[in-house]
Amino acid sequence: MFLLRSTIANFFKLRDELTLRNIHWRKLWSVILVLPLTVIVSALRHIDIQVQALGMESYELMLFPQGLGCLAVAFLPKRSIRITLRIAAVCSLALVPFQLLLTGDTARLASFLAFHFFSGVCTGTAHYIFIFKLNNIERLFGLSLLIFYYGLLYTVFRSFPVIQFAIETWVIVFLVAAYVAVVFLATRKGAASNGAASNGAASNGAVNSGAASSARCLI
Repeated sequence: MFLLRSTIANFFKLRDELTLRNIHWRKLWSVILVLPLTVIVSALRHIDIQVQALGMESYELMLFPQGLGCLAVAFLPKRSIRITLRIAAVCSLALVPFQLLLTGDTARLASFLAFHFFSGVCTGTAHYIFIFKLNNIERLFGLSLLIFYYGLLYTVFRSFPVIQFAIETWVIVFLVAAYVAVVFLATRKGAASNGAASNGAASNGAVNSGAASSARCLI
């Protein structure tokens, strides 16, 4: 009976976390955006170039290096997560002009494969930062932005093909450049302790405060 009352009490304590006032906008806005922007930038570069290899289409081929890059993050020491995300984001930006300027399908495909490998690295490291620097409502808000983007994206692309063409060509350079700026802001050393402290401040439970203290040491 005591366990049941404790479970119910903890349930209502968790509900107190899910309020907008627990989002630390001023200090952590870049951390909240880093994962949604990583997924968005990657999704915008899934372009079918109509090249086949090993019986697979180019779209399918792009998924392999992306998964490989994401998997590679699992073997990184945690103190290298921040610098790895920065390097991968810069490499992704450097590859975008090649995707736009190269004319041969094979050369373009190679640039896309390299881009998606670094995109996978960005995805894995961004997940790490997104999970361990933010509290529950901040993570929920960031993922809600991502879901809203996908709903808006397909509506706009289907209604305005000109916008789709612009985004998939030269506009993507500025989008990836803005993403790199967000990555560098999100991976500042001071942001880690701010996010970890927010986890403890958002809840009165001992479990959450313990998680916050351990999160301070993750990056």
